[in-house]
Amino acid sequence: MTYNKKITQQKMYKDISVKSTAKCFLIFALIVSSIGTIHQISYADNTSTPDIIVTNGDSNTISMILNDGETLAKKFDFQAGNKPARIASGDFNEDGLKDVIVTNGGPSGDDTLSVFLGDSTGGFSPRTLVDLGYEAGAVAIGDFNGDKHEDLIVSDWGTHGSGTKIQIRLGDGNGIFDSNIVNWQVASAPNSIAVGDFNSDGKLDGAITSWSENKVTIVFGDGDGGITNDIVKPIGNRPHVVQVADFNNDGNQDTVTAHALSDFFTVYLGDGTGKFPNRLDSQTVLPLTWGLNIGDINRDGHVDIVAPNSNSEDGTISTYLGDGTGNLTIHATVQVGDRPEGELAIADFNADGNLDTAVPNRFDNTVSILYGDGSGGFDSTVVEIPVGNNPIGIVADEFGLSGIIILKDQKSCEDEMKGIWNDENKKCTIDEFTLSDSEKLIITSKVTLEISGKIESFGEITNMGKIQNNGSDTSYIRDRINNEGIVYNSDSAHLVIIGWGQTSNGFIKNDGVVHNDGLMECKRCGFVNSNLVINSGIIANDWKINNYETFYNFGTIENSGNLLNKGFFGMCNDNFIGNPIERNQPVEIC
Repeated sequence: MTYNKKITQQKMYKDISVKSTAKCFLIFALIVSSIGTIHQISYADNTSTPDIIVTNGDSNTISMILNDGETLAKKFDFQAGNKPARIASGDFNEDGLKDVIVTNGGPSGDDTLSVFLGDSTGGFSPRTLVDLGYEAGAVAIGDFNGDKHEDLIVSDWGTHGSGTKIQIRLGDGNGIFDSNIVNWQVASAPNSIAVGDFNSDGKLDGAITSWSENKVTIVFGDGDGGITNDIVKPIGNRPHVVQVADFNNDGNQDTVTAHALSDFFTVYLGDGTGKFPNRLDSQTVLPLTWGLNIGDINRDGHVDIVAPNSNSEDGTISTYLGDGTGNLTIHATVQVGDRPEGELAIADFNADGNLDTAVPNRFDNTVSILYGDGSGGFDSTVVEIPVGNNPIGIVADEFGLSGIIILKDQKSCEDEMKGIWNDENKKCTIDEFTLSDSEKLIITSKVTLEISGKIESFGEITNMGKIQNNGSDTSYIRDRINNEGIVYNSDSAHLVIIGWGQTSNGFIKNDGVVHNDGLMECKRCGFVNSNLVINSGIIANDWKINNYETFYNFGTIENSGNLLNKGFFGMCNDNFIGNPIERNQPVEIC
């Protein structure tokens, strides 16, 4: 790299490229959601970055795969009940935080539901159990009595599929579902549930598949948490998943089912009165299709399907494009892990405006992430993320981890950071920012955290956006900063990094840009620069600064410790006081 010795401070950001792994992105909404009142197709609206939670049937855990806005990689496990299987998300206690509910079943299960309530940092409080007294086959969320609280509809799978009922369990808005229970008989071995309004009366209804009788039962809600009547329709052999959407664009809710032993999907077109006069069967790649999910994956305004091919030799998934009349056509098939299965999760995980897919692979204990190309296929890169044993259920929503504050959208800023959000500039401005030693802060790219008062941080900070310290009070950093974006200390600001000569506290690892116009003190701290530092104020160091890339000094450096230069050090001002620079590479005059 050639350096211009006459380079000016104003040209610095233009002439030197930042090696940050952070890339510009917009934050998109969860595209397809199976929560709320009706499962419906929606489109990107720049408001969220979905994470993933998967149930691990043989580990008795759920795994959260955290999305930092660029990658889905970090996994965190939470203890669940015995044999966790199906999962759904919502806001059960109405605190604005995402919650999840998990069925615990199987031959050695404990016949319960685990409720995980979101905590104040986007993680979960300790789980509570709902005792069912039977083995649950499936669970779905909706407001069945119109009181604005989320309720549950749960199916009784029973021993070896002997169950023949569903239950509506009304929520109280506090995360409790133990009272006001309504039972309804359905075809045996009910194993999947979806909700919709099939007769256009504004009251929630349900669609339930029967594994053993090869039927889908449509139950009609009365708006008070009960059921008035039902109808039963024949479908394929061993149905495994049912979903609800408008496949022919007539404004009415339709159903689609996938079958384990039939080589077709069955779409029943609803007429808006509760009847389904037209059935359409669409060919599948293989006869063993243990799941599906829906979304507009080629962005043509029609509902499409992504489904696993569970009996393929190495495991594949296929996309099926809808034509707006209810017919589906095979479009693309991509290899994933061993024995993909379930409802899958469809969302825009990498914020490029295209729908992506996450699928659990039961036999190799992974989740495959496939990034959509916007035309109905996928990019060549498939990411495999290890999870627990026998992953089964999966859901995509915007979660977090207890102890981690993720600043990435309006909700995070206002509710968690107590700041003022400016959507146009994606800036969160707060007076005083504090971080405890049990917390971590992640700032995603294209987001600015601006402090007008002071910083008091005992926790770890990962910055992929921008931290701008404008405070006149002294700010203190007592843990590490992993910087891949920009850290700016203004001319009125005094930032002190305090360490104990260890990299676990008081440490800056810079892979982005650190720009100081004020006073920055390194007290027994470590400062490792692998990209760019610009100093126009005062940097006072009494421990260690290691420069491996580019360091420009337009101000003053007071060095009573060690300053090692192994990259380019541009001395644009003669104000260097104290111990000389250890020079593995020469210091150049700007």
